[in-house]
Amino acid sequence: MKKILLVEDEKLLAGLLHKKLLDKGYYVFLAKDGEQGLQQMKENRPDIILMDVALPRLGGLEVLKEMGQDSLLKDIPVIIISN
Repeated sequence: MKKILLVEDEKLLAGLLHKKLLDKGYYVFLAKDGEQGLQQMKENRPDIILMDVALPRLGGLEVLKEMGQDSLLKDIPVIIISN
């Protein structure tokens, strides 16, 4: 089962995406800010990340920068989502 990390602080959007991905058969991890997102990446090694750009505590662009400096995270594909 493919693992997806969803990093989104807006509850409504996160809930909708979470349900849709679960219905499609994916295992979904949730994070509500950039710091939680980095922690989830390190703990769960997702196959792909869906991430908002405007996040509390650590923004999406900062998360991407941190990922690029980590040999275990830099090759995980990221799709930026933003409303």
